[in-house]
Parts: sequence; structure tokens; C-alpha cells
Amino acid sequence: MKIQSLRIRNFRSLRSVELSDLENLNIIVGRNSTGKSNLLEALDVFFSEFSLVGGTTAGLDEYCWFNKKTKNPIAFEVDIELSDQEIIDIFPQQLLVDVGRFPPIHRTLIIRRRITNIQGAWETTALRCLGLALIADNLHVSGAEVFTPLVTEYAKAKKAKSVRLPSVAVDQLKIVKQRIVETVRGGFRLITQIRDVKNPIPHRITLIDPKLEQALWTLDQSVKVDDEEKSAEFQTGFIETTSLRLDPAQGHMYVRRRGRRFPLSLEGGGIQSSAQLIFELIDGRDKYRFIGIEEPEAHSHSDLQRRLFNELRSLSERCQLFMTTHSPTFVDRTNLKGVWISKFDDGETTFERASKLKEIVEEMGIRPSDILFFADKILFVEGKSEEIVIPVFSKKLGISLNDIAVISVEGKSKARLSLKTWLKTTRGMLPLFLLLDKDAEAEIKELEKDKLIEPGKYHVWRQGSIESYYPQKLLKKALKELDQRYSLGMDVNAISKRIKNGELSPDKIDLGEKQKLLDKSWEVLLAESVGRLLRESKGEMISEEVERALRRAVAA
Repeated sequence: MKIQSLRIRNFRSLRSVELSDLENLNIIVGRNSTGKSNLLEALDVFFSEFSLVGGTTAGLDEYCWFNKKTKNPIAFEVDIELSDQEIIDIFPQQLLVDVGRFPPIHRTLIIRRRITNIQGAWETTALRCLGLALIADNLHVSGAEVFTPLVTEYAKAKKAKSVRLPSVAVDQLKIVKQRIVETVRGGFRLITQIRDVKNPIPHRITLIDPKLEQALWTLDQSVKVDDEEKSAEFQTGFIETTSLRLDPAQGHMYVRRRGRRFPLSLEGGGIQSSAQLIFELIDGRDKYRFIGIEEPEAHSHSDLQRRLFNELRSLSERCQLFMTTHSPTFVDRTNLKGVWISKFDDGETTFERASKLKEIVEEMGIRPSDILFFADKILFVEGKSEEIVIPVFSKKLGISLNDIAVISVEGKSKARLSLKTWLKTTRGMLPLFLLLDKDAEAEIKELEKDKLIEPGKYHVWRQGSIESYYPQKLLKKALKELDQRYSLGMDVNAISKRIKNGELSPDKIDLGEKQKLLDKSWEVLLAESVGRLLRESKGEMISEEVERALRRAVAA
């Protein structure tokens, strides 16, 4: 059983969000208070209170509604893919035979439910399984009418004028509906980030609940086949994650080190947290079909996070996982198709699939976490030259670029990457500023037209490119250095004069066949040399245009 897609409306900050083509392992990243946990809690509410029709959820208040507008129903649209075995388990044989007469078979359980008032009253607007309409407008569909949508679709595809509806026994429908309730209700387990125990050992903060120790001890001592398998799987997972082996004794859990036992509760927070999480996941894998975890990396060093992620990825092959995280380790080790970026803008949460960044990230040779975690702002620049010299210019001017990601929009292929993709994906997540060459003016106007960039959130170099703003004295020194290093045979004085007169841009110097002598591109070598000389210089003047552009970028 796997959630294919879900749409949630009017729950807390989720005014209207949709996640489709979900993976077995789904990771949600984003800044604090952007609504990541609201998604997991919405799933918990949906599955915990599932009924075919009606139902009530107690304890709701106005804050459960988007903008406290309790007159708008909180709506859930959940599509769940069923396996062959699950279909066999839910449907009587004769009903499957009847459904098979109208191919193709829809292997999806479609559920549409909503909370209609602050008292927590539920309605089911629609429920279909294998194409059969079982519930409509909060009423049970009975008899042959359950086949109406399926037969109508079949007749339309076959261009048949009429198709007779199969007869359906009342008891068969009752069995199907009962089994759906048993399969869905309580099928989601939410493991919250707050897993600490308020019963610490004196002078020691412990995360291990005495109940967990007792559960692990009971599991270890049991001779039941299922318990033995769980105990072995837990021990394997714990060893793989922590490189430690648990040694139960006298009703407590110990870790053996150098032949001696030490209480698990005295281990580091990451070890304790991993033990608790692994147990909850293994213990719940047969009880729950979907598990949501808040920040599984809590208390863990990056090495422990890598091992824990491997365990979680393995578990997701048997149980669909939804995780919120602030861990770069998790994001960098997973398929970006399963990563969703949570953003909070104008009072509401949105989710953007991170896979839109995949081609750009690969082209640029950076890690997803470089963008998603380690920056407060993004400064998009033209190429590698800007990445090298912009920080040097900034430091000389006393402008701090701390927590600002300076990212080149020029990829390995030397082509400017899609600014539209960048801006659509990162908009609302981080403040943005563009610092581009003059030939980008038309593209920026298009971005402004599409409202992807605000006026004043960009600067175009008036003289063409960043190389035109290199201090003349330092540029001449850099040219001499590169000429000597690579035996280029340049007339540095003549070239410098042409650059000063505006007849030649430094990045356009034609090296001819001697270009092959370089171990990097000419632009990068020149930027590295100018940058180093500028760091070593004292009192070198920097263009006012460069200073104004950088101050605007920092203030953006």
C-alpha cells in the first residue's frame, strides 16, 4: 500500500497543497515554521479518524483551520495504490471477476473526506476502490450502482451504446467496506521530534524510556517466532547504525565495551535516540502502512546520520515513510525526486518538488544541501569568475557575505542555466538577488514580466561583465603573471592599453592555439590572479558600481 498523491486544504498553514507521484521514501525540508510538521499531522488526523461515512475528531479548535476560517471545510484527497495481495485481501473472488470484465483495472483506493465544523464532524464526499463507487455524498452506494462509474468509462472507451451492470450481493459489499476500514484506519504512525523522557537519571539527561527498556527486554526474552525475528532485526539495525551491540541483562539494556556492560541510558544522545527510533520503526512496520518521522537525525553526528539513513531507506521498501529533516546528510544521500521543499509565504505553506533542481545541481557540481541548508540568501552571479572575485571585492569593501550562497548560473557546459527553474524552486524559501552580465537584460525583463523577480532585486553590469571592473594596475600585474607562467607571449602593455581605452574586455583576449596550454579557463585563471593580488593589496580603489551592487545584494 502506497500513497500515490494527496491534497490537503484549509488545515493550519496548508491552504491548498498537493503532493503527487510520491516515493516510498519522502523527505520534507525547509526552514523552521514553514509547515513541515503540519503535513505529517494532517496525515495523522486523516488516518486516525477514518470511517466510511461520518465520524468525529475531538479536540479541534479554530487554529486547526487556515486563517481560523472554520466555515471552510478541512478537506483531504488521498489516492492509495494497492498491491495485488491487498486487492485479494479486500475483495471477494466473485467481485474481482466482475471487475475484471471492465478493463483496465484501477489499482487505486480513492478517498475524499472533509471535516465540516469545529466540532470535528466528518463527511465522505467520495470513496472508490478499483473503480467501484462505494461511497458518494456521505452515503453508501448499494447494489449494482457501485459499478456505474467503471462501466460508464468502459462503455465510453469501447464506444458501446449500453453495457449491463453486474449484480452485486449485499454481503460482498459489506465485506469490502469493512476490510477497507480495517486497512486504512490507524494505518499512519507519527513519530514526533519530541522523543525525550522527563524522567532523567540524576546528573544525566536520558532519552531512553523505562518502558522502552522493558519492551526490548521482553522482545529479547520471547521465544515467539515473530518476536525473535523482530529482536534479530532490531539488533542488526542497531549494530549497522551505531557499530554497537546491545547486551540485555536483568531487565535492562546495556552496551558492552571492553568486556564490561554499560547502561544504554548512559550512552550519547544519538545512540539512545537511534535505539528508540529503530525499535519504534521495526515494532510498527507490521502495524502501520505509513510512518511519519519528525527530524530522525536528532542528537546524531553526521556519521551516525549516514548509517541511520541507510536503515530508514531499507525500511521504506516495506513501509512508506514521510520524514521532515534539517539534515544535509539525508538530502544529499537521497533521490531528489523524493525531496520536497517546504516554503511559507504570505501566511501559507507550499511544497515544491526538489527534483526540479536535479539537472542544475548536477551541472553545477554542487550538493543540494549547499542551497537548502547553508544559506540565508542566494546571490546568483554569472559565472565562476564572479564566484572567485565577488567575495574578495566584498571583503575589501567591508561588506559581509556571511550566510549568503554565491551561486554561478553558468554550468559546466558554459551555458547559462535556467533562471526560471531556479527562481520558481527557491522563491519564497530564501531572498534572492541577481548579478549578471549585460547580455542578460532581455532574460531579466522576461523574469520581471512573469513576476519571478522583483524590481530592484538584480543588477546588470553596465560595462558588460565583471572582468571590466578589475582594477587596472592589478589586472596588468595578473596578465604579466599568467603570461610568464604559461609562456603565452602576450604583449601585455598593448593589451592593457586597449583594455583601458575600452577597446577590449579582459575576458575576450584571444590566446589562439596557446589556449590549450592552460589548465583552467582563461576567465577563471584571470579571476584567481586578480583576486589574490587584490587580497594582498592596500588601498586599491574598487568601482562605485560594484560597491552599490553588492550593498543592494546584501540588503535584498
